[in-house]
Amino acid sequence: RTPFRVALSRRGSVAYARIGGTWMLDGPSGRPLVSFSGAGYPLLDSEGDRILLVKTDLTGISELDEAGDTAWTRDFPSLLTSVAVAGDWLAAGLLNGSIALVDRQGAVVFEDIPAGSRIPATYGVAVSADAGRLAAVTGLGPQQLTLWRRSRDAYAVSARAPLGSDFRREVRIAFAADGRSLACEAAVAV
Repeated sequence: RTPFRVALSRRGSVAYARIGGTWMLDGPSGRPLVSFSGAGYPLLDSEGDRILLVKTDLTGISELDEAGDTAWTRDFPSLLTSVAVAGDWLAAGLLNGSIALVDRQGAVVFEDIPAGSRIPATYGVAVSADAGRLAAVTGLGPQQLTLWRRSRDAYAVSARAPLGSDFRREVRIAFAADGRSLACEAAVAV
């Protein structure tokens, strides 16, 4: 028996083992749509229009173009702990507590390390489709939710709240389609 993981999107899914190779994006009916190859773990945006590969050592990410070639690669100074893709944007959370917002060309357009926790680490990230809002669950002692809002060309913290949780795994967090509401997993509710 081979253990498989699955990358899901509205367009279809990719079943993959823990090792890189050649994969198939299958439609909802199971019909193959596109094949691609590489080293790492496949990641799809929610629509299935963007195919990304997370490096096997979790220190970087690449996006593939329509031909299956690498469009861009971004390396990070720490291990990836959470990734969110929406529209032309990718939010990355890192083990060192930092978050990075990456544009469609692979350039980092915003970075921050939320302060206020005894132990820095990022456990969940979310970005709105227009990148007007960014959110992250970070730290231990206390664990907190931080929201950033874009005004003109800069991002600023618009809210920060302790969560009362102590997760040591990826936390589910996502913006609604309109980008105005945020859902975040908590210790006893969402």
